[in-house]
Amino acid sequence: MTSRIEVIARVSGRRFWTVEQKLMMLRDAFGPGGSVRLAMERHEVTSGLLYTWRRKAMSGQLLDPPLKVLPSPVVSIGAGS
Repeated sequence: MTSRIEVIARVSGRRFWTVEQKLMMLRDAFGPGGSVRLAMERHEVTSGLLYTWRRKAMSGQLLDPPLKVLPSPVVSIGAGS
């Protein structure tokens, strides 16, 4: 007798999506014939993330991930010369 083990791998770490990808997932979840549960499974995201994106999309705040900005070097100007 043989047994079978199914391994389900998850992506670890932070992932970033473009606005177009977010909108596609929102259409899958909330569009005509959409399903939050199916969108979650298909795209491997949480329901909370979908609802957050929906809220941001409705308020016009659905943006691409912010670029990481390195701090500007501090330039000191000597006083009195």
